Amino acid sequence: MKNIFLFGAGASHGSGGLNYLTPLGSQLFFDLKKHFSNTWGSLPKDVLKKLEENFEEGMEIVWKEHSNNVGVLMQDMAVFFSKIIISNPSENLYVSLVKELKEKNILPDSVISTLNYDCLLELATIPNQISIAYSLPFGEVKDSLLVWKLHGSCNFILDGIVAKRGVNYMSGAFFNGNGLKSIQISDVEQYCRGDNALYPAMSIFMKDKPNQIGKPHIEAMQNKWKEWILNAEKIFLIGVNPDMKDSHVWDSLSETKSKIFFCGNKDSFEKWQKIKSRNDIYLGARFKECYLDIIKNL
Repeated sequence: MKNIFLFGAGASHGSGGLNYLTPLGSQLFFDLKKHFSNTWGSLPKDVLKKLEENFEEGMEIVWKEHSNNVGVLMQDMAVFFSKIIISNPSENLYVSLVKELKEKNILPDSVISTLNYDCLLELATIPNQISIAYSLPFGEVKDSLLVWKLHGSCNFILDGIVAKRGVNYMSGAFFNGNGLKSIQISDVEQYCRGDNALYPAMSIFMKDKPNQIGKPHIEAMQNKWKEWILNAEKIFLIGVNPDMKDSHVWDSLSETKSKIFFCGNKDSFEKWQKIKSRNDIYLGARFKECYLDIIKNL
């Protein structure tokens, strides 16, 4: 393996050519409240205030004290992300990057991983006429893009388990099924609005990113990713914020001997490097300004 990419909200936000600007973590709640006033906008006032101040801390309150609401809230979040699409492929950096990987014939040597719930990476394969591989080993990827979604996805659902609308469950309940399967992005809303109490397999946006839907399957994905990180040649971090509380991501990145190329907040990155005694490469603040340097270093 040669190249591992890890994208965060900043990458999707700055990828360009979208029908709706993907929000950063600090902006996400305001978009959810605007689009889903009857659910996200109707939580208790103290919870709304905390969500506005710090989304992760607000979600921790919801998870611990109002977890009977989590299913509906996460269904709405999944619908929200499923509606964000690449409307102008010629202006989208994900599309351009996938094209470069294909033309350089390094798709089989590359892993595209993301912390995002959106499906922009999947959509980036369409104009490039390649398919998506969510779990194939490197040797079987060939002309497919290997996409590893470490916090789940708005289009990942449980296989082999059903909970009909009206089933009430709280944070102590976990649904594992026979595994995860992907559905068409256009079918996400139907899944979430049908006779179904479950939400797609998406980690809860709070400290430690707990998984209620498909927990063992997402954790298996994360563990495999850690192995790859420790053995990669080059790692590109784009639009992610170093957050050592998310140990399932940053522990392995701290331990790898691979050279890391970083695109994002400089102060946060340098602070992380200093704490972990690393000497990696800072490329710039935004995906667009880093893009040519990323391609140059492939």
